[in-house]
Amino acid sequence: MELPNLTVNITQLSGVDGKCEQAANATTGLGPAPGHIFGNFTNIVPAINLNVGALADIEVDVGTFHKATSTQVVFASTSYPLPTACLSFGI
Repeated sequence: MELPNLTVNITQLSGVDGKCEQAANATTGLGPAPGHIFGNFTNIVPAINLNVGALADIEVDVGTFHKATSTQVVFASTSYPLPTACLSFGI
């Protein structure tokens, strides 16, 4: 089993509401309702990834001959999403 690794996806969003969801009137072209749609957000989505498998390393040293090889087989892999954060920024 490998150590868990953490991945983070960071994206810029515009035309979303306070929950970072696409606002209905942002795509219709009717214009934003004041106070309901925000222009600039940074959406941060972290996740933890786990892999379980087998790893084999083989190394041969005879005189000046040196040969090393390794292989890895993943039996199971899963990802657990963590709570997201939607941060507003302004200039």
